Amino acid sequence: MEATRDEKIEKVLQDLSNKKSIAFGDYIYDKFGDSNDMVNRNDCDKIVDIMVHYNLMCQTTNSIYTITPEGIQIFENGGWIKYQANKIEEKSRSESIRNKEVEKLFWETKLVKWQVKVFWPLFFLAILGFLTGVSSLVWQIIDKSK
Repeated sequence: MEATRDEKIEKVLQDLSNKKSIAFGDYIYDKFGDSNDMVNRNDCDKIVDIMVHYNLMCQTTNSIYTITPEGIQIFENGGWIKYQANKIEEKSRSESIRNKEVEKLFWETKLVKWQVKVFWPLFFLAILGFLTGVSSLVWQIIDKSK
């Protein structure tokens, strides 16, 4: 059964963590298939590109690659596959938070619009009630003093 690209990266990361450096050309082709097979060769080159892009390893000389501190940390925290799963989960969580923030903003906007519509009529009713209360108090004081 053919290993997936993530499984291959996991295996390379494991070997790199044990050996600290690998002559990559011979290693990867021997590890994952025939070096004469161009499809396999392209896949191996993509693995190298992915690992360099994610800073799991760096090229020290022509075809010698060494593991980076980030690569060691990912390997020690469960490996590449777990790292990818955590990354997907984190992206999902941040998307969920963003969706909740958008929904909250929507409801706050509706509430503010309602407050603006209702404020002035309620304000005038409050002023009218206050003036009615004060005038009633004044009339009661005037009636008692007579």
